[in-house]
Amino acid sequence: MKPVHPTRVRILYAAAAALIFLVCAANFYEVMFVNALTNDQCEWRAVDDDPDTYIISRVIEGGVTDEAGVRENDTLVAINGTKLTQNVSGNALIHRMKAGETMTYTIRRGDSTFDLEVDVIKHLNFGFLIPFLLGFGFLFVGTVVVLAKPEGEVQRRFGTVSLLSMLFFGLASVSITLGEGRNFLDITFFSAVVLVRILAPVHFITFFCHFPTRKRIVDRRWFVPALYAVLVPLSLAPLAAFWFRDVVVHQPFPTILTVLSALPLICYGFGLAMFSHSYFARVERTARPKLRPIMISAILGGIGYIYILVVSTADPLAFIFYPAVIIPSIPIVAVPFAFGYSIVRYRLMDIQLIVKRSLIYGFITASVAAIYLLFVLGIGTVLGNLIGNSENELLTIIAIVVIAFAFDPMKRKAQEWVDKIFYRDRYNYQKALLEFSRELPTKIDMQQILDSIVTRIADTMHVEKVAVVLTAELGGKHATSAQMESSSCRLSDSPDGLLGYLQRTQTSVSLEIPAEERAHLPVAESDKACLLHSEIALVVPMLYKDTLIGAILSGAKLSDKVYTQDDIDLLSTVASQAAIALENARLYRDEVERQKIREELSIARRIQLGLLPHENPDLPGLEISGVSLPAESVGGDYFDYIRLDEKKLLVVVGDVSGKGIPAALYMSKIQGMVRVAAKRSESPAEILREVNSHIYERMEKNAFITMAVAVFDMETRTATLCRAGHTKPLARCNGVIGFLDSNGLAMGVEEGAKFDSALEELHCELHAGDFFVLYSDGLTESMNGAQEEFGEERLEQSVQQHHEAPLEMFRAGLIGDAERFTEAAPQHDDITLVVVKVNGEELRN
Repeated sequence: MKPVHPTRVRILYAAAAALIFLVCAANFYEVMFVNALTNDQCEWRAVDDDPDTYIISRVIEGGVTDEAGVRENDTLVAINGTKLTQNVSGNALIHRMKAGETMTYTIRRGDSTFDLEVDVIKHLNFGFLIPFLLGFGFLFVGTVVVLAKPEGEVQRRFGTVSLLSMLFFGLASVSITLGEGRNFLDITFFSAVVLVRILAPVHFITFFCHFPTRKRIVDRRWFVPALYAVLVPLSLAPLAAFWFRDVVVHQPFPTILTVLSALPLICYGFGLAMFSHSYFARVERTARPKLRPIMISAILGGIGYIYILVVSTADPLAFIFYPAVIIPSIPIVAVPFAFGYSIVRYRLMDIQLIVKRSLIYGFITASVAAIYLLFVLGIGTVLGNLIGNSENELLTIIAIVVIAFAFDPMKRKAQEWVDKIFYRDRYNYQKALLEFSRELPTKIDMQQILDSIVTRIADTMHVEKVAVVLTAELGGKHATSAQMESSSCRLSDSPDGLLGYLQRTQTSVSLEIPAEERAHLPVAESDKACLLHSEIALVVPMLYKDTLIGAILSGAKLSDKVYTQDDIDLLSTVASQAAIALENARLYRDEVERQKIREELSIARRIQLGLLPHENPDLPGLEISGVSLPAESVGGDYFDYIRLDEKKLLVVVGDVSGKGIPAALYMSKIQGMVRVAAKRSESPAEILREVNSHIYERMEKNAFITMAVAVFDMETRTATLCRAGHTKPLARCNGVIGFLDSNGLAMGVEEGAKFDSALEELHCELHAGDFFVLYSDGLTESMNGAQEEFGEERLEQSVQQHHEAPLEMFRAGLIGDAERFTEAAPQHDDITLVVVKVNGEELRN
């Protein structure tokens, strides 16, 4: 499956983060300001044996209740005239008051009952502020990490945990009061809160199953369902209490519900415990410094959380009466930032530096734009006033436009200077890329291009180890920097190798990841070992029209910084331009090779034509004309004339299976064998037997040769013909025009007696007007556009039409009829034709 594009991941996380922040910010405003906690600076509780009676148990000295005259052990009867009972919550009554208002406490002291006026004061809910800041820290850091590297699995998991953490902590306190009745919106909202309290801890725990090392338990199918099986029923208990009881936002849950409400926080603690186990038991000592910020912040945060539990258990109202006691728990807020810093260092992404630069760069860029705008408007207005009436707005607008165009180059120079100062790497990259794009078109040698890529990347990005590897289709060539071994470029050509993976995904592969993630990379183990041995940190595919032609392998930077998205974008652009240059080089190389082959074929054609007869033999009583037309530059057909003596002539027409250079090589070899055999015997059959005996063992099994041999003896006035699997000669022999059919096997197919016994010689007496047409199958198998063959029947008709013409016209007529039949269709096989015509006058003499 092709991975989701990083841009889509960024958009998704950014949108989710914005939506979650708005929801939690609205709840923050509601809890902290609209329904802020009311503090009467005293403690009152119900009597155990009389739950409708509330006793003032503590009064803060100097507080509003103390100043109103309330004393410890007083009985609080009513608030604002409403009697307190088990079913009427005093907290609900005082929280409805607004700051600056006065509450009326009905107090019973001894036998007297009286009213006291208590001023209303509101205070910040620090018990909610700290968790909210914690959640916001996770949201901010997680979103930045995901936006920096959306393709990283650990980054996306951390981003998901951060989103859920914002919801978990940002909705830790919700302003819902159901004492006067429930509604659907309240139930739905609270149910969503419970759902978040289930999802957030599970994702937090599973995150630590992948970070900093991957734990095997995460591969167990039952693990995640087991987490939900435990958390779901326990997390539903507060929802059940919420449904069946009148629960007010700031009224504490009963003890059991308090424990259940703390369950997600316990899971967070369990996740941090898993991290501690990985830190001490599975992470190498050399890697621990990069994770130490998380370890320290987790310890301090844990101490802060334990401090909160201890203080709140000892005095539940301590954080209300004495807000300063919350200060030791503030280190909890640093936990997400420590996570962010550790992930930055562990994944080697300089996130904080980028964020800081971006903010300053944005401010300075905006300042440059503002100065430019004010300058243009100011100068333009002054110039407009000088050249015309100050009320002439048209002249002022024209002046502003003129000034804008005049000073735009200055503004661009200023912006370029700012870019160079704040993003020197990017500036250098752009400059290097421009130079490289100008340099590439001047190179046509593939190895020069590869060397140029390596040199440019190493110099620009300050990398020692760089290699470029091409696929087998481009010759498997490679180039490396001086510190890189050539063995690093021996990548597998199999589909499960690195090159096959890049072809499927067409995306860069970062190897600056934990060893556990590298182990799960779907690449052949041999390629993994090669990359690990070579210390490769980044692999960028070189694609040409979605086809992989190679890859850029880059080691770690000398600065120990990681490859940012700008780096990857630069290398991807270089790879794209290099791919085009390499493809052009390949096409140029192929064209050079084709031109070389054409030249060599031209030479071979001249050599082959030199082996064929240059002139027709002069033998009294015979007229002879022959031609050979190869389908390619050279062919496997041939014909030859061999003078046996003054009165005898041997005519040979041969056809080697196939065409092109291989057939031509066989043809030249056969021609020499026939000439040697002709010196030993004048019998066509004996000549064929001797040639076959020599080539049978030396010829490839899928190749064969057909041949027709004719001996014309003008002394005896006879012609002897024999054919070895060749096309049947067409002749006028013994007064009849027709095909001369005789037995015979192709040479190179059978050996010895079987071949010898199959041969059959035909004898013809020669008379004036007789003729013999010897040809290769390229003539009769010539095809037209309808895939119809010229055939023996059309050949016979053509012979009937032209045989009385002079010899050269006779031969040309046969070739012409075949060409007209094919209708300019390409010639698919070699054509050889020899016409022998008996001269009547010579015979009469």
